[in-house]
Amino acid sequence: MVIFVSTLTANISSNIIPPANDFLNLWPERLQWRSCAYATMLLALLVCPLYVFHSPTGFALKFLGGYGMVTGAHYGVLVSDYYIVRGRCLNVSDLYPSNDGQDVFE
Repeated sequence: MVIFVSTLTANISSNIIPPANDFLNLWPERLQWRSCAYATMLLALLVCPLYVFHSPTGFALKFLGGYGMVTGAHYGVLVSDYYIVRGRCLNVSDLYPSNDGQDVFE
């Protein structure tokens, strides 16, 4: 039981940080990290992953189908932008800008 509880608390505490920071970055002047963490927990309960993972067919049909639907649309936009809009030509200096030796992400 101790191993179960320690594994659960370690996974919850480490997996709540990235989405809470994402919510915080939406409006950093007004939001607090604690409220964003609570919003993450609420959203995790609303999504209800236990319902999706209760059987192997549920995972394959529900989760992977939805995941493929979302990533397929993103892939279609990226590929059509590269081939049609940009004519298979990318400006590498626009992709990786530099500020004369300074870090871009500060």
